[in-house]
Amino acid sequence: IAVKGRRAIFAKKQKIDLSYFLDMLITHRLRARSPRLIKKRGTKFAVFANDEVGLSVNLHGVYEADELDFLFEFLRPFREEFLSGSVIDIGANIGNHAIYFSKIFQKVEAFEPNPETFELLEFNSRRVKNVQCHQMALGDRLEYLSVVEDPANIGGARLQSLDAVAGNVEVRTLDSFAMNWQKPCFMKLDVEGFESKVLIGAVELLKIAQPFVVLEQHENDFSRGSTPAIEILRANGYVFCWQEIGVDGRRGLMRKATNLFEFM
Repeated sequence: IAVKGRRAIFAKKQKIDLSYFLDMLITHRLRARSPRLIKKRGTKFAVFANDEVGLSVNLHGVYEADELDFLFEFLRPFREEFLSGSVIDIGANIGNHAIYFSKIFQKVEAFEPNPETFELLEFNSRRVKNVQCHQMALGDRLEYLSVVEDPANIGGARLQSLDAVAGNVEVRTLDSFAMNWQKPCFMKLDVEGFESKVLIGAVELLKIAQPFVVLEQHENDFSRGSTPAIEILRANGYVFCWQEIGVDGRRGLMRKATNLFEFM
C-alpha cells in the first residue's frame, strides 16, 4: 500500500499467467488455418460454442473428417450408385455429416429432433440445395418425447419420456413416409441408444431398398459381440461387415462405433 496525500494507491505483484499466452497461441493458430478449413468445407458453418462438435469443426473444418474420408474411400466401388441415390441422415445434429454427404449423394434427407439443434441444421444447409431437413425423431411408433441434453455435448442428447412433462418432439417411423422418396442407398444412424427403435420402424425400407447402414453404438451396448440393432439387421438379411473400436479414447462415427453394410 502506497500512501500519497489522502489517496491510497494499492499495488500488487502481477503473476505471469501462462494460460493467457497459450490461449493467444491457439487463437492465432485457428485464425491462420480458417481460410483453408472454410475452403475445404465449401460453405459457412455455425456451431454451438464449446460443444464437442463445435470444437472439432474449429480445429479441423469438418467433424470426424478423417473417419468420413476413410469410410467413403472404403466404399469407393459404389460411388456411381451413390451419385444417383439418396442418403438418410438420422440424428443429423447441426448438419456436419449432411453437408459432407451432399457432395456424394444426389439427395440428403436429414432428421434432427432437438429444436435448437435443428435451427443450426437448417441454417447450415440453407445454401445446399440437395439437403432436405426434417424436425422430428425416428422410432418404432408415433409418439411425442422430450430431449435431454448435455451442454458440453449437445450431439449426445437423448430422447425420453419425462413424468408430468408433455413431450415436444414428434417421433414417427421411417416406413410411414420413406417409400415416397427416391431410392435410399445409404443410412447413417447416430441416435444415442434409439438404434433398435429406428430400425424396427424402418423394416419395410430395409427389405425393399436394402441401403448400406452405418451406425454408432457405444462399446457397453455390446454383449457377446452383438447388439439388438445388429440382430435386427441380421434378421432382415444384412451381414455384419465391420466393427471399429475406439482409438485413443476418441468418440465418433467410426471411433467407438459399429459399421454395418449390406453389399448389394
